[in-house]
Amino acid sequence: MHAVILAAGQGSRMSGITRASPKTMIRLAGMTILERLILSLRAAGLGKITVGCGWQGNEIIDMISGLGFGESLFARRITNYEIGPLQTLVTLLDTVDERSFLACPADYLVDPSLVFSFLSRSSERNSHTLCLAVDAERSVGSRVYVREDGSIAQIGGQNRSEVKGLCAVGVSTMLLAGGTEVKNEFRRLLEAGETSVRSVLNEIASSSIRVYPVPVSGFWHDFDTISDVLSVLPKLIDEASPRHDTLLVKSGDGIEFGDTLTLPSGITIESNVQLIGPVCIEESRIGSGSRIGPNVSIGKGTYVPSHCSIDNSVLYGDPKLEQGLHITNMVAHSAGRMFGDTKYAKQI
Repeated sequence: MHAVILAAGQGSRMSGITRASPKTMIRLAGMTILERLILSLRAAGLGKITVGCGWQGNEIIDMISGLGFGESLFARRITNYEIGPLQTLVTLLDTVDERSFLACPADYLVDPSLVFSFLSRSSERNSHTLCLAVDAERSVGSRVYVREDGSIAQIGGQNRSEVKGLCAVGVSTMLLAGGTEVKNEFRRLLEAGETSVRSVLNEIASSSIRVYPVPVSGFWHDFDTISDVLSVLPKLIDEASPRHDTLLVKSGDGIEFGDTLTLPSGITIESNVQLIGPVCIEESRIGSGSRIGPNVSIGKGTYVPSHCSIDNSVLYGDPKLEQGLHITNMVAHSAGRMFGDTKYAKQI
């Protein structure tokens, strides 16, 4: 099976960050979102992965080439990605030689065991059907409704009149698998003016092609807002394995530095700095008298000036901070920043 990752769009709902860098390139606890997703898919047994990139695609291409996975992982430029995710999917499926595929968005994390379970169950279907992973335990997301025969009739739709007579079976986890024979139907609907994958699945569900729900359980997480980024950070830090190039402080732990310390990884912590877990720091410099944490990820190339207080935030790529700032609920890099329910002010 060949996996395709849809990473071409700009992610306009987070434009404060994505106007200069793709959303999937946000660094969380020592890794980009996209790198985590790729590693999860590989751990689930997917030996071939193609990433469709468009907006700021060079950044994604450079990252992929740096992972060193050779021909099992490559990027495909989507020249007309602005049309929508369906254009990206159709273009990527043209590169798939295998008879089956797995598709997912790039602003997404998922546990390998969930992917493996989904693939095992969906393989029982024939090549002219589609399967959608559905989480029956989630209450928030795009609800999936089925007919009496068990096939999907509709995805999404909160109006009761729209789902009358249908049974809700859970929430879409945004993992789609099927036979490549269906790509002609995708292309037909693209040419008819459809642009999103969900709308196409709803169209296909009313045609001769059947879409079936496959129940799954386990961790998965998508990134629509800054709050989505920050809410998953404690889990990622606490589950991270120690690495020579990162400094990890897990939940419930803390470190106080009396003197300046420079680690072999290039991390420099100046005097009188306090770290309150969960915290992850990559190669960067933390100025004297600063308080970092809880729930903070600081990526490569970041300089935190002295006497800053930072909590519940993600910083990477030198966001050019000022001395003495109190920062909370922020995601920032060198070319942009966005806030959740935020306070961003000089310390008193």
